[in-house]
Amino acid sequence: MLDDFPLLRDRLPDDGTLTEVRLRIGQPVEVRMASGGRLVGPEVTRQELDELLLQMTGYSIYACEERIRQGFFTLPEGHRVGLTGRYASDKGGVVGLTGALSMCIRVARAIPGAADPLMPRLIEGGRLKSALILSPPGLGKTTMLRDAARQLSLKGYRVALADERGELAAPAAGGLPTMALGPRCDVATGADKAQLIERLVRSMAPDVVVTDELGGEGDARAVYEAACAGVAVLASAHAADFPSARRKRGLAPLLEDGPFEVFAVLGGAPGRIVEIVDARGGRA
Repeated sequence: MLDDFPLLRDRLPDDGTLTEVRLRIGQPVEVRMASGGRLVGPEVTRQELDELLLQMTGYSIYACEERIRQGFFTLPEGHRVGLTGRYASDKGGVVGLTGALSMCIRVARAIPGAADPLMPRLIEGGRLKSALILSPPGLGKTTMLRDAARQLSLKGYRVALADERGELAAPAAGGLPTMALGPRCDVATGADKAQLIERLVRSMAPDVVVTDELGGEGDARAVYEAACAGVAVLASAHAADFPSARRKRGLAPLLEDGPFEVFAVLGGAPGRIVEIVDARGGRA
């Protein structure tokens, strides 16, 4: 729990509405709920932020070094911790974060029913369709994916979760999911999502693969291969709308002539579907 950390204790709402926490050296803690945000408590010091980072990594920051270099890591409860500040780089790119100045904690939460607006479009005529959820960060793509996986599992489909960052299933130390995913969900984590998709399709014979945040060409290839094997894919990607997604190099092939039959665009508020596009160009 986030309030187990001394710096955050007594600063977080206890009504289950928390969506994000931001910490910046020299500024109060910013907490955000679906209804808005507020600043709480005294200014955060460098020592406090450094200590919080150590606590979150179990006082073994080197175990998370590769993730931190990429700008984020995931807590056991599935919360994503983003970092920024002073980076070290060489000719090959960023080699590490030498001093954190800001931290953004995106709160993972299971919301039963979050995928209700999407479910009728995933199953039509008894057939499971492939779908891609699009939205900017922070609008509930992961929450909707998680609930869709749970609902499909309860409906009798074999679900395979390619959970690269551990945000969908929130695996505990032993690897078991802490989020409710239903009785027919198999989870793979700890590797690149393209590799996870390949292994899940080959080893678990799923009806549908669920994964978060497609982007690279390797992700696109893995999705194509899953579709060619007769497996539906339910995924998400960062994009403000359908035209924006079509301009992204890693997504364009999947949108123009790919396996996805349904595209759901979120906007306005977390979990709100503002547009559904089908592969034939129709909108709902």
